[in-house]
This record gives sequence, C-alpha cells and structure tokens, in this order.
Amino acid sequence: MSKSSCSLVLSALLGLVVAAGSARAAERCAGPLNDDLCWGANPNCPPVAVAGPAASTWPMFQQNAQHTGKSPNQGPVCSDDLWVRKITGRILSQMATGPSPGGGADTVYVASAKYPVCSIEPSAGAVNWCDTTDVGKLPDYSAPAIAADATAYIGTRDNDLWAIGIPSQPNVVPPVLWRKKVCSDGDVTTQPTIRSDGIVYMGSDSLGAGSLFAMCPGSTEQVKWCRNPLAGGMANQVQLGGGLKNVSPALSVDETRLYVTMNGSFVASYDATTGADRWRLQLDSRRNNLRGSNYTPVVNPATGRIYVGFDDGVWEITEGTDPGTGKPTATSKLLFDTRPDNRSLYAPPALDPATGTLYFGATRARNSTFYAVGTDGTLKWKKETVKGRFRNLPPVVDASGRVYVAISNRLYALDGATGSEIWVRDFDAGLWAAPTIDDGRLYVGTVVGDVHAVGCKP
Repeated sequence: MSKSSCSLVLSALLGLVVAAGSARAAERCAGPLNDDLCWGANPNCPPVAVAGPAASTWPMFQQNAQHTGKSPNQGPVCSDDLWVRKITGRILSQMATGPSPGGGADTVYVASAKYPVCSIEPSAGAVNWCDTTDVGKLPDYSAPAIAADATAYIGTRDNDLWAIGIPSQPNVVPPVLWRKKVCSDGDVTTQPTIRSDGIVYMGSDSLGAGSLFAMCPGSTEQVKWCRNPLAGGMANQVQLGGGLKNVSPALSVDETRLYVTMNGSFVASYDATTGADRWRLQLDSRRNNLRGSNYTPVVNPATGRIYVGFDDGVWEITEGTDPGTGKPTATSKLLFDTRPDNRSLYAPPALDPATGTLYFGATRARNSTFYAVGTDGTLKWKKETVKGRFRNLPPVVDASGRVYVAISNRLYALDGATGSEIWVRDFDAGLWAAPTIDDGRLYVGTVVGDVHAVGCKP
C-alpha cells in the first residue's frame, strides 16, 4: 500500500474515532444543556433510604465536610510497610475509606487510571476491583468521596462527576450509576463533599468561568442546584473570581452554608440548600488560577471561622450580618503572614480543634517551611529547611495530635505540640497526595502507583 493510501486509511480511522467520541459527548450534552449548563436543576431530590457520608474512618477529602484533616482515630507510631500494592496510573489525590464488599474493616478507595477508582482490601492489600462498567479519563486531583449508601463519587478530566455503585460482594464489577457531564469543558478536579442528607457538592473549572453543583444522592442523576458562572449576575466577573481547580467545597458546621475559593484570590459563600449568593471576598491581589494548586477552605467546628491559605499566608474569615440590610457579610484578617519567610501556601491547612492549632506548609521554589500556628495567630513552632514543595499536600492530624505530612518523597510524623520528629520515612517515588489516616495506620500513594499501608508490624 502506498504512503498516500496509508494516510487516507489512517485519516479515515481517526475520523471515525473522533466522530464516535464527539457523538458520545453530544449525547450527554444534547439540547438545552449545551446552552445552559444548569438546565434541568430541580430543588426537590428523590427520597433515598440511606444518606450522608459513609460511617468510615476517612470518607472524603481531609476526613470531613469542614476539611479539618483531623481524624478521630490514632495514626501509627511506626513507619513499617504493612503491605504495598501496585496499581495502574499515578496517585495524585488523597485516598478514602468506606464499606467493604465482603463486610469487615473499611476498604481503601484509590483514584487512578481510567475506570477511575480501585478498591483495596485493608488486611493484606488485595485488590477487590480496579474496574467499572464504563471507562473515562483520568481522575487526577479529584479524591473519592464515599457515601453511606455505598456510592463512590469522583471527578475526572473528561468533565464528569461519576457516581459508582460499590458492590456488596467481592469480585463484582462496580456499576456506574451516572455521570454528570459539565458541558462547558470543565475538568472536574475538585474533591466531592457529601452533606449529611446525601447532597454531593462538586465544582468545575468550566473554561475559567467556574461552575458549582449540588447533586441529589442516589442512583438517578439529578442536579439540585447549579451556579454557572460562579460570579453569577454580579458585575465584573473576572475581578470577582471564576474557575475552581482542585478545590473541595467546605460546609459550615450546621451545613447551611457552603464555601469555595476561586483563582487563588477569592472566597465565596453560598446557601448550601439553594445555591444563593451570600458573600464574596477578595483576599489576594494575584490571580493564581493557572497554578493548579489546592486552596480548599477549612472550617473550625468550634467557632465556625474559616481559614484559607494563599500567597500572603493564612487568612481567617468571620461571618456576620449587615445591621443595615440584614444581609450576610464576612470580614477577613491575615492571621499569619508567611511573607517574611518568603513563603506562599499552595495547599489547605489542617486544623486540630482540640488544641486550636493550624498546621500548614509554605513554599518558595523547592524550599519549604512547616508551621504550627494557634487560631489566635501566634506561632507555636516551625520546621525550616524542608526540601520540596507543599503543593496540594495538606497535613493530617490523628486523635492524639500527631501530625503527618508528605513532601517530595518523604513522609513525616511529628509531635503536634513541639514539632519534634516521631519518625521520618523516605519512599522510592514522589508523594503527590496527602496521606489518609485509618485506625493505627496510614495509606499513602506514590506517583508511580504504589499504595503503601504504613504502621507497626506485629
């Protein structure tokens, strides 16, 4: 066959592939949804028998809907490998734990490859499944969130939020219940958040404009409410913020308010039930949307105050009410300034409500500092000359106040009160996601797809 004939055949085949892909995309974005991303939203969700996050050790990003990173369980005082399991694809997001297909201890759920979640049995690391009834693009920075009705939610780079049914028996291929398509080309790199009534919150970049969804729980795809673009009808959308990259929506303690950050500069609050605007603040003068860093807000369950890390340091936000209009407002202050150390935050802090301490890493180039700061703004301790970048790497805190933090290919266990090292563990490959605390162990994944269960060997 001549070169020209080969080229014609190849072009035809490529055309068929592109046409098939376009047809699949058009099928899920046909009609009015192409023109209105929020078309079809219905505030009345179908009733569900079981709702809320899974009653597991770590059901969603940073453990809870306030994203404190605080676990009710003990972490490990040893750094032994209890087991190591290789899976396909890079691990770029925090793992979750949830119901086991055969009952028993919480199963580990890992975002990876194109299916896009693996379920790993916790005692010896056997893979329950790494497959679904569908295939898509990579989950990248979206962490799985596990619901009480045995549904796993995760976002992917094909602009979808997936709802995956977790089988009640091992060796069963999990069904994909639905896939919510963001038709304005917005990768879903956010980590879904689950409310106690089962509502799932997720966001998307959506061509830089930003979109935010509240999805009804259950096996039927239904949008409860939607905001697109996130600036709404307010003037000067560009200045008011836009796309969501890697940011997980956080809920107030009473779950009536939802908080998100946009472009590494803005914090906004919405009514968690209706999606209505509440307030919006600009905390940073720079627009950092292209850096792809995780600026998830953290809510203090004791006070309701909100903490966000940006270029200048950690900000504290206090909500209030305008005495003249009765409308909700918010005020902010720079709680702790990292600029004297020439450092910026690219990941959310962790919060230990028991001690009133925020833990966070800040970075310049590949030089970093780790801080422990009281919620009154006082520096308790800091660990300097840490090599690597804290991008997308929030700390986690166990029930005894031990702090675990990953950077580069190293995992630290620190005394939360003093900053002294309990143990330090190096890995053969980079750690690009925060660890997950289970009962007496950590789960941590590497960029080459190794899942490690870290703890004390018998």
